[in-house]
Amino acid sequence: MIRRFAELIRIIVISPETVIIMTVFATSRYWANPYEAVGQHFIANDKLWEFIPAIPLGLLSFSVYLAFQVQAPVESSNRELYDWNLYWALKYRIVAAMAWAGASALCSIVIWIFSRDLSAALLGLLFYSSVGVSVTVAITEILSLFSLKEIMAK
Repeated sequence: MIRRFAELIRIIVISPETVIIMTVFATSRYWANPYEAVGQHFIANDKLWEFIPAIPLGLLSFSVYLAFQVQAPVESSNRELYDWNLYWALKYRIVAAMAWAGASALCSIVIWIFSRDLSAALLGLLFYSSVGVSVTVAITEILSLFSLKEIMAK
């Protein structure tokens, strides 16, 4: 039980998504101009910016599709994967990826709903975070699918 809890903490703390979030927060503190500029576009409510927050929502659906693919990468030999003694760790990572993608989609919904009520810098921060995390989740899942298919094909 402790091993699984430690793995869960490791998945959350040591992840590319956490690096993206911390990088966005750190750069927003010391270099706020890009965040405020993007936020001003959301506040101005230009037509282009009405659809840009949909990127994390689209990547959420793609990430869910990839999660199913990672769970069953090769149709003929999935039993070997399911019998693997660390399969639980793979499932934790699949769930964590969907949670990260869901949080990114939630941030984009917050941008859509509250774009007039939040500050420009906060809107930019939410936008960069949600797009960065959702793209990172998709790339991570694609790379894991490639690796799993390669391993299972051997």
